[in-house]
Amino acid sequence: MKEWQHTPLEKTVRFGRDPYPLLIAFLAVLGTAHVLVRTASYGAAVNADTTLHLSTALNFLAGEGWYDFTGSKAIEWPPLFTLLLAAFGWVGIEPLEAARWINAAAFGLTILTAGGWLRSHLQSQGLTLAATAILATALPLTHFAAYCITEPLFVLFALLA
Repeated sequence: MKEWQHTPLEKTVRFGRDPYPLLIAFLAVLGTAHVLVRTASYGAAVNADTTLHLSTALNFLAGEGWYDFTGSKAIEWPPLFTLLLAAFGWVGIEPLEAARWINAAAFGLTILTAGGWLRSHLQSQGLTLAATAILATALPLTHFAAYCITEPLFVLFALLA
């Protein structure tokens, strides 16, 4: 009698018998929630870079071009984050409020992506969960995710690359 042949997907997911993908997703949701709770009272933290991103997004929304608050062309920073802030502004969401959600989502996706990568490259599932939990609670990453800056998106895209 021929033994049952498993597809690669069945070997990876094991259709409900493997709790690790759910635990990694749970850690990603907790990381996202942590950033949203951390920024709930006062919004995303701001610094000098934030003013350039926000002013450029607001000028772009007002039809005044791709200029920051000094009147200079905003060409020193990557445009994706500023474009996302402007896109949320087009649908009526304040850009600083949008930054909370963009960076919280980027942080959660970073945890999810890193956890999935670790799961596929490490033999120990316990080590995978421990490393993912450390990533989800890493102070530098949670700190940057609470700011209106581009670093959370950069970390996500660097990890995806």
